[in-house]
Amino acid sequence: MKIIKLSISLTIICLLIVCTNSCKNKSAETPEQDKKNTTIVLNEKSATDFAHQIENSLINGEPSFLNNAFDRPSIKKIISANSIVASAFDTEAGQAAFDNNFKYGDFTVNTINDGGDFRFIRYYEENGKHHIVFRTYIDFGLKIDDYMLGLNEKNEIKIVDGYSYNMSATFSEIVKYDMLYYALRNTDIQSEAHLISTADSLLNTKQYKPLIRFLNEHKTELNKYPYYNYFYINALNETSTDFIRDLDQLQVEGIDERCTLLHKILYYTNKGEADKVEETIQKIINYSGEDPIYWFFYGKACANAGNYQDALRAYANSEKAMPMIWDLWKGKLYCFYQLNEKENFFQCLDLAKDTYSMTNDELNNIVRKEFSKMKR
Repeated sequence: MKIIKLSISLTIICLLIVCTNSCKNKSAETPEQDKKNTTIVLNEKSATDFAHQIENSLINGEPSFLNNAFDRPSIKKIISANSIVASAFDTEAGQAAFDNNFKYGDFTVNTINDGGDFRFIRYYEENGKHHIVFRTYIDFGLKIDDYMLGLNEKNEIKIVDGYSYNMSATFSEIVKYDMLYYALRNTDIQSEAHLISTADSLLNTKQYKPLIRFLNEHKTELNKYPYYNYFYINALNETSTDFIRDLDQLQVEGIDERCTLLHKILYYTNKGEADKVEETIQKIINYSGEDPIYWFFYGKACANAGNYQDALRAYANSEKAMPMIWDLWKGKLYCFYQLNEKENFFQCLDLAKDTYSMTNDELNNIVRKEFSKMKR
């Protein structure tokens, strides 16, 4: 199972790409600028319009709208309740560490360009708060973010906080503890920051059992950090003899059900347990809303179990409602190959010429390396 890695370079959460500066074109003033004086009402329509602006800009390769969608002053105020974090803002490097947490636009655009997919999947209102939910897919991994909206002092809709399914943490907590890690790392080498760096090193060198022991030993110091869940779930995935039981235990100990359900989908898909995938999807959509990517995961589970016709039917359902992402295309090819359906195989293969601008030589190379028994 692959869990989307949330950039534990530890100075930037979820963000792998250096942001480029974007320029705003300012046209001459027109009567339309009177719209600035119009009071925005935050409701279902304005929230979903905002969400679609985010989605469309990213699909079109423009990261700046999402990068600038966060209410940074509000989030700064929330996390500055921690005195160590507050003091970090007095330094240029501390401010840079804060700003690095708002480059989700760049991360997402690069994810899409690498064959992934991004989608706005749900709006809902709860306790008077408006939420928009986004899903990011890359390399058989899922990332789901639930953002809470508000209006800033300029009467603009902004993201005021959020929740990461993957890390079972609010967005403000992720930013706060990333800032805290930065501040402690630069002041006390024997601090919690040193422990986090050690855990990160164990994960990156695939020392999973020592990592589990280390995390258990230092649970008191580290479990408040969102990194802790990231480290622990990755290590469990590699070492546990009963991963589902262990996920359920983590939920008993405080991890949110949204987090455990997401990781269960990935686990069951990898194991080819399609019924369990379907059962878990029915639970997670109560939170995330429906999403055609779930058909893809169900299809992948069927393919892993050798049920290729069922997989193709699921892939077809996914394809009706989302782009032909690379893994979906490869999944269909694999099923046609296993079923020895040559005509369908080569029809699917040729789709890559238009969809991915691939040449005949590139396609023939894929066939030669991965599907050698197929001959035109």
